Amino acid sequence: MDLTGQTLCPEPVLEISDSAILMLADVPAAIVTNRRATPVTLAGIPVISRAGKPFTPARLLPRARTMAVIGDQYWTDGILAARLGARFYRISPLRPELRPWRAQALDLILRPFFQEVG
Repeated sequence: MDLTGQTLCPEPVLEISDSAILMLADVPAAIVTNRRATPVTLAGIPVISRAGKPFTPARLLPRARTMAVIGDQYWTDGILAARLGARFYRISPLRPELRPWRAQALDLILRPFFQEVG
Protein backbone atom coordinates (compact mmCIF):
# COMPACT_ATOMS: atom_id res chain seq x y z
CA MET A 1 0.00 0.00 0.00
CA ASP A 2 1.54 3.25 -1.04
CA LEU A 3 0.35 5.94 1.33
CA THR A 4 3.07 8.40 0.45
CA GLY A 5 2.02 8.77 -3.15
CA GLN A 6 -1.53 9.44 -4.21
CA THR A 7 -3.27 6.23 -3.20
CA LEU A 8 -4.80 7.19 0.14
CA CYS A 9 -3.52 10.69 0.76
CA PRO A 10 -2.56 13.64 -1.42
CA GLU A 11 1.04 13.66 -2.53
CA PRO A 12 3.63 14.10 -1.15
CA VAL A 13 2.11 14.23 2.33
CA LEU A 14 3.38 11.62 4.77
CA GLU A 15 0.15 11.28 6.70
CA ILE A 16 -2.44 8.58 6.98
CA SER A 17 -6.17 9.26 7.35
CA ASP A 18 -8.04 8.28 10.51
CA SER A 19 -10.28 5.95 8.49
CA ALA A 20 -7.23 4.15 7.08
CA ILE A 21 -5.79 3.74 10.58
CA LEU A 22 -9.07 2.20 11.80
CA MET A 23 -9.20 -0.07 8.75
CA LEU A 24 -5.68 -1.36 9.45
CA ALA A 25 -5.86 -1.46 13.26
CA ASP A 26 -6.62 -5.16 13.68
CA VAL A 27 -4.92 -6.69 10.65
CA PRO A 28 -1.27 -7.43 9.93
CA ALA A 29 -0.27 -4.48 7.81
CA ALA A 30 2.73 -2.82 6.24
CA ILE A 31 2.95 0.25 4.06
CA VAL A 32 4.90 -0.68 0.94
CA THR A 33 6.12 2.16 -1.24
CA ASN A 34 8.62 2.68 -4.02
CA ARG A 35 9.54 6.10 -2.64
CA ARG A 36 12.89 6.63 -0.95
CA ALA A 37 12.43 9.14 1.85
CA THR A 38 9.84 7.70 4.22
CA PRO A 39 9.60 7.21 7.97
CA VAL A 40 10.25 3.79 9.49
CA THR A 41 6.69 3.67 10.81
CA LEU A 42 3.57 5.69 10.08
CA ALA A 43 0.75 5.65 12.62
CA GLY A 44 2.36 2.57 14.16
CA ILE A 45 2.39 0.66 10.86
CA PRO A 46 5.82 -0.42 9.52
CA VAL A 47 6.88 1.29 6.27
CA ILE A 48 8.91 -0.57 3.66
CA SER A 49 10.42 2.05 1.38
CA ARG A 50 12.29 1.50 -1.89
CA ALA A 51 10.27 -1.71 -2.15
CA GLY A 52 10.63 -2.12 -5.90
CA LYS A 53 6.94 -2.94 -6.43
CA PRO A 54 5.84 -5.20 -8.03
CA PHE A 55 9.06 -7.16 -7.46
CA THR A 56 9.22 -6.65 -3.68
CA PRO A 57 10.98 -9.68 -2.14
CA ALA A 58 8.63 -11.90 -0.12
CA ARG A 59 11.18 -11.90 2.73
CA LEU A 60 10.25 -8.24 3.39
CA LEU A 61 6.64 -9.30 3.94
CA PRO A 62 6.79 -12.54 5.96
CA ARG A 63 3.00 -12.66 6.48
CA ALA A 64 2.16 -11.82 2.87
CA ARG A 65 -0.21 -14.73 2.35
CA THR A 66 -2.38 -13.56 5.25
CA MET A 67 -2.25 -9.92 4.22
CA ALA A 68 -4.12 -7.99 1.59
CA VAL A 69 -2.59 -5.49 -0.80
CA ILE A 70 -4.60 -2.30 -1.13
CA GLY A 71 -3.55 -0.05 -3.97
CA ASP A 72 -4.55 1.96 -6.98
CA GLN A 73 -2.47 0.35 -9.71
CA TYR A 74 -2.75 -3.10 -11.22
CA TRP A 75 0.86 -2.91 -12.44
CA THR A 76 2.53 -2.31 -9.09
CA ASP A 77 0.06 -3.28 -6.39
CA GLY A 78 -1.98 -5.93 -8.22
CA ILE A 79 1.00 -7.83 -9.56
CA LEU A 80 2.71 -7.61 -6.15
CA ALA A 81 -0.36 -9.24 -4.58
CA ALA A 82 -0.45 -11.94 -7.27
CA ARG A 83 3.26 -12.70 -6.80
CA LEU A 84 2.84 -13.01 -3.02
CA GLY A 85 -0.41 -14.99 -3.16
CA ALA A 86 -2.22 -12.20 -1.32
CA ARG A 87 -5.61 -10.66 -2.01
CA PHE A 88 -5.67 -7.38 -3.94
CA TYR A 89 -8.19 -4.63 -3.34
CA ARG A 90 -8.08 -1.84 -5.88
CA ILE A 91 -9.07 1.62 -4.77
CA SER A 92 -9.26 4.84 -6.72
CA PRO A 93 -6.42 7.32 -6.23
CA LEU A 94 -7.34 10.64 -4.65
CA ARG A 95 -5.85 12.56 -7.57
CA PRO A 96 -6.26 10.39 -10.69
CA GLU A 97 -5.46 13.33 -12.97
CA LEU A 98 -1.87 13.25 -11.67
CA ARG A 99 -1.26 9.63 -12.67
CA PRO A 100 1.30 9.23 -15.46
CA TRP A 101 -0.11 8.10 -18.81
CA ARG A 102 2.03 4.94 -18.64
CA ALA A 103 0.37 3.87 -15.39
CA GLN A 104 -3.07 4.49 -16.90
CA ALA A 105 -2.19 2.47 -20.02
CA LEU A 106 -0.81 -0.45 -17.98
CA ASP A 107 -3.96 -0.49 -15.86
CA LEU A 108 -6.12 -0.72 -18.99
CA ILE A 109 -4.03 -3.63 -20.27
CA LEU A 110 -3.95 -5.53 -16.96
CA ARG A 111 -7.53 -4.91 -15.75
CA PRO A 112 -8.99 -7.99 -17.56
CA PHE A 113 -6.62 -10.27 -15.62
CA PHE A 114 -8.07 -9.23 -12.24
CA GLN A 115 -11.47 -10.22 -10.92
CA GLU A 116 -13.62 -7.27 -9.89
CA VAL A 117 -15.64 -7.91 -6.74
CA GLY A 118 -18.47 -5.81 -5.41
